[in-house]
Amino acid sequence: MLLLPHPKCLPRCGSFFFPYQDLLNLPDLVNLFRNKIYQIFEIWQITFQHNKSLPSGVVLQNVTTMLLILFSLSFWLNNPVVTLAEPTIEWLTETEYDFGDVIFQKPVQHTFRFKNTGTEALVIENVRTSCGCTGSTWDETPILPDSTGRITVEFDAKQSGYFRKYARVFLEGKRSAEKLWVSGFVVGADE
Repeated sequence: MLLLPHPKCLPRCGSFFFPYQDLLNLPDLVNLFRNKIYQIFEIWQITFQHNKSLPSGVVLQNVTTMLLILFSLSFWLNNPVVTLAEPTIEWLTETEYDFGDVIFQKPVQHTFRFKNTGTEALVIENVRTSCGCTGSTWDETPILPDSTGRITVEFDAKQSGYFRKYARVFLEGKRSAEKLWVSGFVVGADE
């Protein structure tokens, strides 16, 4: 495959179409480059062990791919415009909330608020809770820079006793999740 300029991005940022579209982060490109080197050396070793001529088509294809990857790596490292900044948020409320005493079978909820401090719109991809007794709702529209958003976590209080549950917030373009905690003590169940 040939490395061609992408028509939409070329005037804007000079990005390129890369044949390995799913490997668009630096560690994956480095691993792919290393694997191509290993493949070429393995082909040479097998060929020389059996005293056969080098299959030029196979080696040429691997060398070409390796050079394309090397070119992409050098382009990526020398062009910081291509890399995207991770979204940044500032929590306007604490990331841990204690409900105190909660009445048995009466759900309680708390809304966590945050501000988008990045330069791009922020999208919440998903909010995953630690168990089925905890649910969440969130703003599904993109949150513009300097705007605020909210995530509501609800606990169903169907078991008596102490609880401490979390919700992991996954943001588009961010590798690690933000964690929100709720805790309390469920009272009033017939024991």
